[in-house]
Amino acid sequence: MARSAAGLDSETRVSTQFLLLGALVADEQFDDSGLDGFMAEARVIADKWTS
Repeated sequence: MARSAAGLDSETRVSTQFLLLGALVADEQFDDSGLDGFMAEARVIADKWTS
């Protein structure tokens, strides 16, 4: 069952995104260079979303 995040306040939405990001990073078990690459890609996406 798909649910929409449209009814969530921004604080709840951001908190949930950080929780999910942490879980994804932990699950991948990145080495140092893998984490650097992941964060660089995440920055590019975040810049697109906020510009």
